[in-house]
Amino acid sequence: MGGYLAVAVGIFMGVGVLLNLGGPHGAGALVLSFLLFGAAPIAAGVWLLKEPGQQLALLAAERAWESELLRLAERRDGSLSVAEVVTHADLDTVQAERRLDEMCRRGLCELRVTEEGVVVYRFTRTPSIEHKRGAEGVLDD
Repeated sequence: MGGYLAVAVGIFMGVGVLLNLGGPHGAGALVLSFLLFGAAPIAAGVWLLKEPGQQLALLAAERAWESELLRLAERRDGSLSVAEVVTHADLDTVQAERRLDEMCRRGLCELRVTEEGVVVYRFTRTPSIEHKRGAEGVLDD
């Protein structure tokens, strides 16, 4: 809604400035007025209209990567290194480390270091069906 309003205000103000081209105002003042009150609101409105779609696409991509890394961890006995992610996913080292660190921050895995100094991300195991069936409520006595 805000994007449409900004575009409408920008068009209205821009037309108003253009209608004053033959008036007593200098060319510099008209150009500055057009940029500030016409072009800027239109650009902001377009940005606002495009932004939600881009955010949804980024969120979907993040979820897809998270799922992919969880499946890879499951195939790798619950542990991953940055090198394994780079080898098996289409990510560079910085991207792989950033995604793994974010998953740690969210509690999906924990950071461990081997005796050799290799950083390993240890993922929590998914409970088996038997464990899920035996789960009890938090407040059950």
